[in-house]
Amino acid sequence: MLDTLRDVYPEKQFFGTRKSKSAPYDGIITQDDFIAGIFESKCRNMSRAELRGYNDELILTASKLYKCAERAKEIFVPFYVFIYLVPDRLVLMQQVTDTEGNYLVRFTVEKTETQATCNGGTAIRDNAYIDVSGAEEISIL
Repeated sequence: MLDTLRDVYPEKQFFGTRKSKSAPYDGIITQDDFIAGIFESKCRNMSRAELRGYNDELILTASKLYKCAERAKEIFVPFYVFIYLVPDRLVLMQQVTDTEGNYLVRFTVEKTETQATCNGGTAIRDNAYIDVSGAEEISIL
């Protein structure tokens, strides 16, 4: 996914965080030697049509959403989410906040049961349902 973003946006650099540690966000975007944004990335084994069937919403723990938004605001950069939809080989890129920390998309927060980790299990927690209906769609070649 990051390689595709690098190809589509050659003026920007995309760096991920180490997956072996829990970081407040998944990566940073730089441009002209400055941090230009932070991002959270998700990989989903669903098509674009299937995601639309889920109200076109990305589920992200509310605490993660708030942490990312706050970290981005602290350094005056936008916060983005990237969603790789595997069957369609498609990346959705949605800007969530602006450089002032203002939310640019609709989201709701609900206490729901979801998968605890990528390794399974369940957890009940506050989850944010982020509208990605206006996300930029980038095909992976």
